[in-house]
Amino acid sequence: MKTTPASSRLLPVLLLLAMTAGAVGDDAVVLLPQLKAGDTLTLVMTKSLGEVRNGKPVPSKSTVSTLEGTVLSIKESAIVMRWKITEIKLPDDAGSNHPVTKALAKIAQEIVAEVRFDWQSREASLENFDQVKEKIDEALELAITLYGKEAKWDDEKMASARKVIKTIATRETVETLMLNDFKGYMTLLGTTLSRTKTTTLEIQATVPPLGFKVPATLQWSPASAGDDATQVNANAKQDVDTETMRKAHLEFLKAQAANLNRPAPDEDTVRKVKLDKTIRASLDVKRGIPLHVKQTEMTTDFWGSGEYWSLEYVLK
Repeated sequence: MKTTPASSRLLPVLLLLAMTAGAVGDDAVVLLPQLKAGDTLTLVMTKSLGEVRNGKPVPSKSTVSTLEGTVLSIKESAIVMRWKITEIKLPDDAGSNHPVTKALAKIAQEIVAEVRFDWQSREASLENFDQVKEKIDEALELAITLYGKEAKWDDEKMASARKVIKTIATRETVETLMLNDFKGYMTLLGTTLSRTKTTTLEIQATVPPLGFKVPATLQWSPASAGDDATQVNANAKQDVDTETMRKAHLEFLKAQAANLNRPAPDEDTVRKVKLDKTIRASLDVKRGIPLHVKQTEMTTDFWGSGEYWSLEYVLK
């Protein structure tokens, strides 16, 4: 979405107000980052996975990573940051101690992602996709080789596995899944919230773990006072129509089947699943950046079973 002339004239005013007071009037809170090229942010990210039983989340394991982001450029409606994982602490379990897991964690720390986030369209993209894809391909090839050796796969099965991975690892899939860790923090940049009423945003939600997108509504409750005059707290809830999500899931699976020259899945094979997502955030309105963000997502079927994901960011 291109900036209109009117909004172009208005944005510098909003930036000035955000720098001096962090808000427009007594009601609006504008989170415009007061950063410049070369500034760095360090985040501690905790990623938790688990399952849903009887409609309630049961976290099972967490990975703690340190992310370092450097501002490459910032304009009226977008920011580009270079992100790198500098440390990964895996959960202490058998899966984390597997040679493949350790090898993939090492490659993850070699990936440098240049992420552009536009706060008008609310979309993120990889500016250096080719370099990132090269590392992703290296990781996938390593996983196939090590798993294949352990499972004693023959050459035919190895070739089949490589074909499947190559077909699935499209630009859209890789970019969606790769951006998830960084977008979770950056998605609040440029947001305008109200202190007195609910703020509703129409967005494209990414559905874990496959990464396909569906239209969704994100509702922010009124921002409340934080620990000091420069901070506010905000909570949001995402709503996705279950039938819309079921159809999007089906179309995603059909596209994957077509790419693999396999029969399309039947309409009845994809059941309705409820997706619940909440966001809790503490925001520094003077600097225009989040201090703490926690996102939780649950998929739940008719029987109250499903999967659970959580991403938590703390600014150091």
